[in-house]
This record gives sequence, structure tokens and C-alpha cells, in this order.
Amino acid sequence: MNRIRKLLDQGFEFFNNKDYGNAYNTAKLVLNSRYNIDALALAGTSLFKLGEIEKAEEYIAKAFNENPNNKSLQIYYLDSLLKLSKYEKGIEVLKKIKLKEFNVNLIGAKLYQLNGLFSEAINLIQNISPRIEKFEIMAWNYEKLNLNVKARQNAKHGLKLDPPNFICNIILTKLFLRRKKIKKAKNQIKRIKKKRLNSTNLSIYYSTKAEIFEKNQQYNKAFRGYTKSNNALKNTTEFLNLKGHNYYTFEKINLIKEYFSTKVSFNNLIPSREEITFMVGFPRSGTTLLENILNSHTKITTIEEKPLLDEIFSLFLNDLASMNRLTDLSKEELLSLQNTYLTNRTNYSKSQKGLIIDKLPLNIIHIGIIYRIFPNAKFIISTRDVRDVALSCYFQNFAVNDAMANFLDWNTTKKYLEEIMQLGMKLIKEYSANHIIVNYEDFVNAPFKKVREILTFLDLEWQDEILNYRKKIVGKNINTPSYEKVSQKITLKRTNKWKNYTKYFKD
Repeated sequence: MNRIRKLLDQGFEFFNNKDYGNAYNTAKLVLNSRYNIDALALAGTSLFKLGEIEKAEEYIAKAFNENPNNKSLQIYYLDSLLKLSKYEKGIEVLKKIKLKEFNVNLIGAKLYQLNGLFSEAINLIQNISPRIEKFEIMAWNYEKLNLNVKARQNAKHGLKLDPPNFICNIILTKLFLRRKKIKKAKNQIKRIKKKRLNSTNLSIYYSTKAEIFEKNQQYNKAFRGYTKSNNALKNTTEFLNLKGHNYYTFEKINLIKEYFSTKVSFNNLIPSREEITFMVGFPRSGTTLLENILNSHTKITTIEEKPLLDEIFSLFLNDLASMNRLTDLSKEELLSLQNTYLTNRTNYSKSQKGLIIDKLPLNIIHIGIIYRIFPNAKFIISTRDVRDVALSCYFQNFAVNDAMANFLDWNTTKKYLEEIMQLGMKLIKEYSANHIIVNYEDFVNAPFKKVREILTFLDLEWQDEILNYRKKIVGKNINTPSYEKVSQKITLKRTNKWKNYTKYFKD
């Protein structure tokens, strides 16, 4: 026992002297001899300091589960989950911590923010003592909720503490742009010291600056600015750690195209016992706007871009052999897959009012698989002039994942969009799936006329509350890049943007 204690004391001394390599090796010596919580904690925190976050999390998780009240473990565990982009897991851990001190709340608020839970981020941090980190998070999340006055107030409070602060200055710049005060936006962004920015913030900086150029009708400068923004994202840890483990990559598109190269016959089609409706199509084609309008109907609940089908996709989208399993599914297997989806849908939907719409645009490439499992499903398919979609996707500062990474290169963006729509429309026609097409240009020209058509398609009646949908959006979590536009009046100005960038479509 004395030997273990001496080793641990030595290990913690190494750690305190920032000799993290020897601290980890000492912890391993203890663990090779016996299970010890202090050694687990030392091994995990040492690896964290060495930048080996994935290995660190394994040790820290075990130590935390044994001693969840240890403040240091709480912070390291949450921070490791934050750095590994395991936001949902981080929130689960956060809920297990009863007494939260400042740093736990700070990391927790960031986890909520990155998971698109903006109100929850604000609630967690609003009562802590004034510090720049608090005002950054408050300003950022209020702006995401379209609560612009509160966003402005918090940003200004933050700048009193730190005048060149990136987050507070960028929020005020965005708010000036919303109010079409271009000169003030231009002056505000000048206060940011670009050399201090990490790759993620540099991307936001270039993107916001490009928006200023665009508002000034300086379209070539705007395009170059958005390109700089995308190139900055390619230097982020998130991009460099991409592993291609996503169901919306070119690899998956090619796999689906190979399987459905000729029409596959499905004999034992089993209708789902519940109504299933999917909203799919081009990203940046008005799906968020349409979803929020439909959600104002008292008999509709929408679920926004959640991985409800991932468990099903994981069974079939590995290789051609796994895809071939779709052909011979038994009745029992089909019913089990349907129940899997319905269970996931219940977990993600707080309200179960009437009809539930599952909105994830890129699921358009999976219409064949979805039809196989849910032959009676309905599809709302959003389309738009592909040139406007390409610009919108290329210009948008998406969170980096394997699907959105396709929009960081201009030529790849155009190719990807062409592939997903060709594949989706081919499958919807081949299987005569029950669908309605919502063309963006027609929709913004006469939105409520199209909504009436959709409601008829969904066997629902019109409700006048739909006309007041914008009132329900303010302060609502909208976890897509469209959160700002959705709160604004619908206008035809959103169409034919590509005409300002014709030179980029000539190749």
C-alpha cells in the first residue's frame, strides 16, 4: 500500500510540474498493479494535457463515475466531451452533477449551445457572476434565438470588459447587418484583431466580412471572402478529425446508386401502423421556414434534423452486401425496424400532437431505404434553383461534419448537390412514393397557398393560426443556419441570387 501511495504522490508531483508524460506513466504503473481511482484520474488528466483527448476520456469517465462530486473530474470530463464534439453525452453528464461551480456551468453552457439548445445555455449561465465568458455566451445564444435587444445588451456589457473581444464584436456586427446598417457593421468588425483568432473564429470573421461585401454589392470580394471562410474551416480540429463516418457522403451516395442501378423489387411491403412523414430535399431550400410554418398548426409536430434513422442506416449502408439485405427482409424484421424508428421518434419529440414531420433535407438520398421500411410514408420534397442552393451552401458557415464538409469547396458543392437531387428524384419516381414537391421560388411567391396544398396532402385542414407563425419563432431554438431568415418576412428577394455570381457558374 505504501508503494502505491508513493507512486501516486510522485505522479501528482510530475503533473504539478507539467511533466505529463511521466505523470501518465506513473499512473499506468499503479493501474497495472491494482484498480485505483486516483490513478485513473491522474492517467486521464495527464493524457488530456498531452492532447490525447480520446484516450483521456476513457480514464476520466471511469474516475468520474466513481467520484462524480470531484470538481476537477467534472471539469476535465465535460471539457473532454466538448473537445470530442460529444455534446449530447456531455449534457447527460452535466445533468448528473448536482452542485455546479462556475467552470462547470461555463463548459455546460457551451455544450448546450453547440447542441443547439440555446435557451438552456442561457438558463445555465445567466445567474453566475459577471465575466467576459458569460457575456459571450449570453450574446451568442440570444442572437440565435432572435432576441436581438438582449443579444446587443450582453455584447455591449462584454465589450466593457474586453473591447477587442471577438464574440461580442461579431454579434454586434451581425445585428447591424440585420438592421441594414452596413457602415456601422463595417466599423464594428474592424475592432476585431484578426491575428488573435483561431481557425473557427477566423472562418466566422471572413464569413461576416463577406456578408458586408455582399450587402455593398461587391460580389467578387464577397465570393473571395466566403472562400477564405471555408479555407479557414479546413484548418480546424473538427475538419482534420473527420473520419467519413456519415450517411451522407459521396461514398454512401455511390453505394446507394450501385444498389439501385436497376429497380429492386420489394415483395413483402409492410405499411407502418402510424403515419410517417419526412421533409427532405435540397439544403437551404426553405425547409426550416416551411417546417416552422407547419409547426404552428395545432395538429403538427416537427422534429428538426435529428438522427432518427441512423440506427436503421447502420444496418444497410456499410457495403453492397449489407444493402442487399434490404431485398429479403422478413415481416418480423420490417416490423422491428419500424418500431426502432418510432421509439427514436418518441425520444426526440417532446410533444406528440397529431402528425409528426421528420425534417432532415439530406435524407433525400435515402428515399429508397425509407420506402423499403415505410412504404406508406409521405414525403415533402423541397427543391430550389440549384445555382441558388449551391451559393447558399458554399456561403453558409455550417458546423463541420462529414456531410457539410462537401460545401467547403466550390466545385464539390455543385457536384454534391447535383448528385443528391438526381438520386432522390430517381428513387421517388421509381417507387411511386407518396410525395408533394415544394419549389422554393413558387413557395416564397405564394407561401400560404402552398401551405394549403401541403395540408391537403397531409389530410389536415387549414388553421388561421398559421398566418401568425412568426410570433412563435422569436425565442425558439432553431438549430439550423436559417434561424435569422425564418424570423423575417417572406420575400422574393431571396431568389435568383446566383445572377450576381454568374461568372462562377461558367465552368
